[in-house]
Amino acid sequence: MERGARIRIEAPAGEVFDWLTTLTHHGRLIPLTRVAAPTRPAAVGDVVTAVTLGLLRDVMVVTRVERPAEPAGPGGPVGRATFSKTGPMLLGWASIEVVPAGETACEVRWTESIHASVWGRRTGGALLTRGGGLMVALALRRARRILARGRRPRGPGCP
Repeated sequence: MERGARIRIEAPAGEVFDWLTTLTHHGRLIPLTRVAAPTRPAAVGDVVTAVTLGLLRDVMVVTRVERPAEPAGPGGPVGRATFSKTGPMLLGWASIEVVPAGETACEVRWTESIHASVWGRRTGGALLTRGGGLMVALALRRARRILARGRRPRGPGCP
């Protein structure tokens, strides 16, 4: 079962893609989660391990990375990163797409199709889909807030 969310972020597509695919940042996006990953934008073959609540271990392999072209205008090449969830508890895939919406904005689409290996595709997928869509939407709202904060003017006279 697929679930996902999309959000507009007022920042260049390439900057957003690089930030979102630096997967250690996902520890700031997903509640109660620690992420072990390279501290650079993802590359094909990278292995990522996310642990939520100290119990739920989610191991992923990066299977595709296509950075959006610069300068990115509307309708420009979409940035895509896909991940295969390899267990031991979660199986399936996840995808992050960054769609340019001009030089200083983009739309991010985060989609997942996952199920718990111990419950099977039908039962596990149904259970994870209920809360998963909300988690993805929360993660994207947090990313937008963090990226907007990072773009605020700094210095004398700036709040």
